[in-house]
Amino acid sequence: MTRHSSTSAASSPQTLAGDATAHLAPPGLAAAVVSAGGTAEVVTSGLADVRAQRAVTAHTTFLWFSMTKIVTATAAMMLADRGALDLDAPVIEHVPELRVLHGPGSLITARHLLAHSSGLANPPPVRWVRPAGAPPPDARAFLGRLLHRHRRLRFRPGDTAAYSNLGYLVLGELIASRAGQPFCQFVQRELLEPLGMSRTGFQHAQAPADIATGYWRLPPGGQTALQLLLPPGIVGQRAGGLVAFRPFYVNGPAYGGLVGDVQDAARFLALHLGDGAAGGQRLLSAESAIAMRTLTTRGSKLTTGLGWWRRHEADDGSDMVEHLGGGGAYRNLMRLYPGSGRAVVLFGNLTSYPVEHLTAAVLASGTGHRVPPAGE
Repeated sequence: MTRHSSTSAASSPQTLAGDATAHLAPPGLAAAVVSAGGTAEVVTSGLADVRAQRAVTAHTTFLWFSMTKIVTATAAMMLADRGALDLDAPVIEHVPELRVLHGPGSLITARHLLAHSSGLANPPPVRWVRPAGAPPPDARAFLGRLLHRHRRLRFRPGDTAAYSNLGYLVLGELIASRAGQPFCQFVQRELLEPLGMSRTGFQHAQAPADIATGYWRLPPGGQTALQLLLPPGIVGQRAGGLVAFRPFYVNGPAYGGLVGDVQDAARFLALHLGDGAAGGQRLLSAESAIAMRTLTTRGSKLTTGLGWWRRHEADDGSDMVEHLGGGGAYRNLMRLYPGSGRAVVLFGNLTSYPVEHLTAAVLASGTGHRVPPAGE
């Protein structure tokens, strides 16, 4: 059975950040350092909700935002392993919405989508959200509207790498088509449940009650501007210099829709540290797991594999690969160090803060408490 002990009150986000950046730290954070074999050292500190003075725990759930993409990529590679998805076949045969594109859209393959090399646009997803109580849009119709508005490819598929949320929306529909079931259902049944990620899903009902309230640090008047920017029902009350967000979901689950806790994220990282095997079961071939983190396509800002990537400014000469997830209310980071058999994930409930600095502090601190692999 998984065990957890929370960190001491001394390990606050401000303490971890240090004097120079303490004022920029999020109200609360949850992090895990994962070792080969799946053991995780978990660090939790600060507040999940400022007004209620509710502390972050190992069970506090955060929106994953774009860290969801590495889960989506894993699901696609699982289908490829099963022979249900040809990574090099034209996607347009299964996602006909691509026919509206101007340029060689018929050349786009799953490999291009995974590596952010499709040439698809990357429109700002500012209003791709809804209050937690609102129904989601129809996935196909949502994708169709976006493709209709952003028809022009930025470059010929395969020529370079440029990040695209839209590309991963297409990939989600491709997965649904080849799996023969809705994207969220396939991910839940075939990936999250086998890994024991019982507190992670695409809605809070699958990630029970201990939800981290998201915040944005804004000056006076910023709350009104934010209310005009976002759909009604999302912007909440001010707490000092922070504007709170009410619970909300991301429209387009394949690009950024997961909600879950740090222990489940550690289980997912253990799968990739294990080259596709975790908890005594193999969900992904070793070849596919390695291909996902093998960096092959260089762009102006990042170099990509088939899901994992590395920003040029984060290149430290190691074999590190990463994925970030950020937007209004939360900012997160997931990194894999295959050569040293370690991985790290950090969630924070603030739109912007020095996430790389805090991640490095967590790696160096050794202040976490051991969480054995599921089933131990």
